Amino acid sequence: MAKIPISNVSSRLLAITALLYINTAFLNYSTASGASLIMYFSVQAHKHGPGDLLLFFAMFRIGSIVGGLISGFVVDWRGRRVGLAIGSLLIIAGTIIQGSTSLESSSQLLAGRLISGFGFAITSSAATILVGELSPPKARGSIMGLGTSAAYVGALLGLLTTYGMAPYSAELKWRLPILFQLLPSCIVLFTLKLIPESPRFLVSRGQIDAAIEILANYHARGNKDSDIVRFQMKEMREESERDQAYTSTTFVGSMRAVGAIFSSKATLYRLFLCWVISWAPGITYLDYYVSDIIIESELSTGLLLGYGIGLSVIALVCSLGGSLFLIDTIGRRRTGLYSTIFIALSYAAVGGATAVAKTSSAAAIATLVLVYVGYAAYSALWSPLEDVYALEIWPFALRAKAMSANYILSGLSGYFYSYISSYGFGNLDGTFLFVIGGLCAVWAALIWFFVVETNGHTLEAIDKIFNSNHPIKESLKPPKFGDEAIPDFVVEGDLKGSVGDEKA
Repeated sequence: MAKIPISNVSSRLLAITALLYINTAFLNYSTASGASLIMYFSVQAHKHGPGDLLLFFAMFRIGSIVGGLISGFVVDWRGRRVGLAIGSLLIIAGTIIQGSTSLESSSQLLAGRLISGFGFAITSSAATILVGELSPPKARGSIMGLGTSAAYVGALLGLLTTYGMAPYSAELKWRLPILFQLLPSCIVLFTLKLIPESPRFLVSRGQIDAAIEILANYHARGNKDSDIVRFQMKEMREESERDQAYTSTTFVGSMRAVGAIFSSKATLYRLFLCWVISWAPGITYLDYYVSDIIIESELSTGLLLGYGIGLSVIALVCSLGGSLFLIDTIGRRRTGLYSTIFIALSYAAVGGATAVAKTSSAAAIATLVLVYVGYAAYSALWSPLEDVYALEIWPFALRAKAMSANYILSGLSGYFYSYISSYGFGNLDGTFLFVIGGLCAVWAALIWFFVVETNGHTLEAIDKIFNSNHPIKESLKPPKFGDEAIPDFVVEGDLKGSVGDEKA
């Protein structure tokens, strides 16, 4: 039986990954548990109007966008670990400000949301980059995909926390879920010494021995003379020397790196691919009519609660499955292609079922099942791909700044689709689902014709692929270490010069 790529990854690296992604869960937990605060605000409607409710959610988004703009500079300044610490401290400060408000005025609460969003953007960027730069090339997609699973865990915990607060007083129903947000960032800060720095960052700062030790510990079971360690160090040093002008932490050096993102055909191609990935239509509108269908078809309104929790569970399970079994097995191109095709078909199926679902209980249940199937496909295929691909395609010197640009693209995508959905559902009603399905089909074509394969290649090798004359053709060749192709299953300790299992 064939092994899955992540099965040979050291337990130490998986534990580090869990620590790094614990703050990722914070975003979806914060969004889901925000229902508690909204309910309390609703009771206090004479003090806070509808605008305050919208602003409550918007402030976190505004903070995260502003934080995203500078996150690349922060994590390049003193390293990925310092970025984790700064972001976690900001989340803690923002959470304390929110949790200590009296709600007599919303200004303190909104300020806390803004600061928390700012901190989340920085710590999320630092964690994503650090995981990608620590991961072995043959299991990088699987390990990074676990970040998406962490986000789904956060959403599920947020829902369960909200409903678990039912026996408590109105004030505790919102205050406790907010204060629970302190836990992830506190864990990150208290365990920061256990988290290694990125070996690529260390090489850029001339700390070669420290980088070799980290690579040996996490890629070759402690063997510093392993081929996989020696070859990666050779690639890292070559790239660092070539791009030295862009790795300076001075203002001029940082601005030079930002300019380099737009300076060549290869970097503009990368930006285009970031747009393709971040602007994909997704499944945001797949369940747009679910609440109306449940109510108008005279199904139990209590089904809405079960539906929401069930959706979170399916998303979590399928995301884990996709990360562990698919993304490093079938590759990035096929992951994106299968995902967009399947989601396009899901929109068409849900659009057809929705037309009769409000008058038929059987059709209503069929619609819910189809929504679940669409979410399952999205979670298993597309979700693990988003953060993985955006990081892989950029060279070290530009990676953090480019991830900031990708964050902006993602934010603009959200606003764009919010705008067209208000027009689409207002003027086209259920037909809009077919329009989005057609857009997904267009995205499948974009992926087929333009997306470069990154699966199994080292991050430095991917940079060489983009600078070649035919990037897609080059990317589809077997990944190599030097003149030898990487075997089908090499994650750590399987190349000449490596050692066996770690001793207890």
